[in-house]
Amino acid sequence: FKISGHKKGGYNIDEILEKINEIFEKHVTDHIIIVGSGNIGEALIKYTGFEKHNIKIAALFDIDPVKLKRKYNVPIYRMDMLQEVITMYKVSTAVLAVPAIAAQEVCHELVNCGITGIMNFSPVILKTPESVNVYNIDMIPVLEALIYHSNNKS
Repeated sequence: FKISGHKKGGYNIDEILEKINEIFEKHVTDHIIIVGSGNIGEALIKYTGFEKHNIKIAALFDIDPVKLKRKYNVPIYRMDMLQEVITMYKVSTAVLAVPAIAAQEVCHELVNCGITGIMNFSPVILKTPESVNVYNIDMIPVLEALIYHSNNKS
């Protein structure tokens, strides 16, 4: 990465941080979308930590006409607006927060619209092309490990 250190002096921390930010393109705002405005989707759009990492939620999507009328701090759209919003904001990453029964179908729609990264909160292992990265978020194994270690401190 062309970061030079000094004997007995170590590295210049500011230079390292600048180089890391350059490598991960942290000077550019990354736009993401969230599909599903249920409990998880709502919690994510209320979360303020994304801004610190230069991540902006461009839009929220849902199929429920009642949810489409709600006011959020990001625009909410019908699913038929997916391609337009993805193109407008140059989105490559989506958060999938839909019920299991709809997850694979919505995944196909996302991939067909050009999404190449999916954070999957649904309890379904998605089938995608190899070119699409999927991170499945399942809190149960982490919670079980924490419970185990909390109960077995000795």
